Amino acid sequence: MSVTGELRKVYRTVFPEDEGRYIDYVFEHKYGEENAIWHEEGSRIVSHLFYVDRKLKIRGKAIDCPYIVAVGTLPEYRRRGFAELLMYRCFEELKGKGYALCALHPFRHSFYQKFGFVTYIKVRVHTISFSGEDGFDLADIGEGDMLLVKRLYDSFMTPYNGYAVRDLEETRRRFEEFKSYSSCKFILKEGKPIGYVYFDDGFAEEYCGPWQAVDRIAELNGRKVCLPIDSSLGEPTDFTMLKVLDRGRLLAIFGNDALLGALSDEQLVRALTGSWGQFGTELPEAVAGKYFNLTNFVFDKY
Repeated sequence: MSVTGELRKVYRTVFPEDEGRYIDYVFEHKYGEENAIWHEEGSRIVSHLFYVDRKLKIRGKAIDCPYIVAVGTLPEYRRRGFAELLMYRCFEELKGKGYALCALHPFRHSFYQKFGFVTYIKVRVHTISFSGEDGFDLADIGEGDMLLVKRLYDSFMTPYNGYAVRDLEETRRRFEEFKSYSSCKFILKEGKPIGYVYFDDGFAEEYCGPWQAVDRIAELNGRKVCLPIDSSLGEPTDFTMLKVLDRGRLLAIFGNDALLGALSDEQLVRALTGSWGQFGTELPEAVAGKYFNLTNFVFDKY
């Protein structure tokens, strides 16, 4: 069996909730030997993780920031420190490739804090409850609609910080990935697209539209959705985390500001993302005055 085949076999065991169509898609287009780190016991792969390319917009700068995803170990090999070993190997590999930051969406935030990850986004998790009020409909998104999807995404994200930058190719890739296992629809008001949503039976994974409309779309009833923290629906929940891989590279991106150079890694993440006020992180007065608070949001989990 090939390395990719072994990785796929481990993935199926570790993430049994993922649909076969989705697994087929990601191992054909997204996950493979070239972006995987794994551990073997007796010539058998028993633990793995992957990293995928992303760019995050932070204070107006598009910064290469790979996501670490699908960290998993076969049940009979857990609690032996293999995942921790892979994380440190991943940090070294990513730093060697020239990355200043990496990100992930954790299963448990406390587990990743020991690796130096800092939570920089809170979202509101809301269970959609159709109000019975008309006004918004859904319509299928086609392969020829990618330019419009990108325009809607860019318009929605522009007010926020810390979001994933998407060109047309990445917009298409995201659509194809979601299409492999879920529904992809435009949100219509009076017949015109004002947003879009990617959703399956339990979750609206990517709701890119006005939060005021979410409870007025009958087809989404009962699903959970993550909304920006500045909406008024749902409970605040910690979301995405960042880790500094290379302070020197990161500081250079922001002009080697001496104010930033004196900060700890946690303070540095909080200052650059403008999340220090939301998370109660103390910053020197001069830093807080220059690196003011911002509202962060991102859809990407993996």
